[in-house]
Amino acid sequence: MIATLSIVGTFIAVLAIAAIAKRARARAPRLPREVRVAPRPESPAAPRLRVLVVDDRALVGEQVARMLATHDVTRVDSAEAAVAAMKRAEQDAILYALALPGVSGFAFADLLAAQRPAMRRRLVLMLDHAPSRGVLGKVERTGVRWITKPLRYAPLVTAVSGSVQP
Repeated sequence: MIATLSIVGTFIAVLAIAAIAKRARARAPRLPREVRVAPRPESPAAPRLRVLVVDDRALVGEQVARMLATHDVTRVDSAEAAVAAMKRAEQDAILYALALPGVSGFAFADLLAAQRPAMRRRLVLMLDHAPSRGVLGKVERTGVRWITKPLRYAPLVTAVSGSVQP
């Protein structure tokens, strides 16, 4: 009899916990699949920069454009398109991926630095997640600023604004 009461009591406790969890899930706010974050305002004294984003993934370009909404952001998907965009207008900062169609990010940086040596300080390399030690060592030897994806607002703004500092 005591064993039956113990089993029944345990079953009732499990049902009560399940009911509480169900009510909690019903009250939890549902987030939309895509969450759009409003851009954070820059200080009024901050200059409007021209930023070129070179990445073959459109989502990355869109993310950077949203995060840097107070600046003029141009998005291109290849090194060739980046060079053409730079001929049309001077860029204050160039964010580029390590892997670009037809050329590596290292070769792209070397190409730009060979054409205009002062351009190297304007480059910001976007690395995927946690880079390997070999890649990170090579990046640090190039002297180019770098940030990792997924991109976060503060490091992105710091890297872009740092690229225009003398």
